[in-house]
Order: sequence, then structure tokens, then C-alpha cells
Amino acid sequence: MASFVQQYGIRLHREYEEISAQEYYQLLTRLNGDTPLGNLIRIRSENDFKKIQEMSKEEKEIRNKWSVFKMSQKSRLSDEEKKRQTKYFHQIVKSMFGGDNR
Repeated sequence: MASFVQQYGIRLHREYEEISAQEYYQLLTRLNGDTPLGNLIRIRSENDFKKIQEMSKEEKEIRNKWSVFKMSQKSRLSDEEKKRQTKYFHQIVKSMFGGDNR
């Protein structure tokens, strides 16, 4: 994740074992818009109408696709399925950074 290297100077695949899920979440949510992932998060989460109007065509397209995806997922997933997918996501992240696949 280039954004973590750019902002924090850490390589997650080397330091994953030392970072708790809570710390990872805190680092992720504090990425600034100067990083590629931080910029994507900024675009997807913007709610200020004026700022949305000022976005480029590409940024609006990213935001709109994300909104459509969120709405489709929210309406069709049960709570149990959301839990299952969250667990699966955590397994993928662990395997990407050398963690246990259990």
C-alpha cells in the first residue's frame, strides 16, 4: 500500500504482525488526500454539496459508482452475510501481509 509508505513511512507487509486491527483502522481512516488511497476515500465519502459540485468529472464518476455500489450492497445483504464478508475480508488482508490464513 503505497499510501501507507507515502504518509507514514511504513510497509504493511513487513510490519503487519506488529499492527493491531484497531491501529490499522486508525491509520487507514487518517490517510490524507495527498495519498492515492486517501484521495479515493475523500472522493467516496464527501457529502458537502458544494464540494461535490466542484469535483472533476472523473471524481464525480468515482463517487457515483461508489454510491450505487453501497446502495446495492446495503439493500441485499443480511446481517449474517455482512459478518461473513467482513471475516473474509480480514482473512484476505492477513494473507496479503503474511498473516495466518485461519
